[in-house]
Amino acid sequence: MKFLNNKIFISFLIIITTMLIFPLLIVNFMKSLNGVFWFLLLLFAINPIISLSLGALSGIEIRKLWFIPLMLFILFPIFYWVVLRDVVLELFVCSSGYLIIGGGAMLVTSYLKERTIK
Repeated sequence: MKFLNNKIFISFLIIITTMLIFPLLIVNFMKSLNGVFWFLLLLFAINPIISLSLGALSGIEIRKLWFIPLMLFILFPIFYWVVLRDVVLELFVCSSGYLIIGGGAMLVTSYLKERTIK
């Protein structure tokens, strides 16, 4: 049970770091065009990789960790709303894409785990 709690804590820490702290640092400390580059890199490269990784992590124990891709889906628009101080509807499209990526990785990992057990 302690190992499961560590997985949940680490995944929540990764979500907070990549979805809240990195964008806050980019918005506050980067110049305009440089900040846009890093912000877009975060949106279209780093966050999908994080979603894929967390989905694969939750697929190992899908019955206990099914909520991790859903947590990413819910927290992403909230954190970016805090950072940007404006509700942008495109964030919900990105968030649903991250849910599809994470959920797909979770299902594939669970399938491969069940297949190797048999």
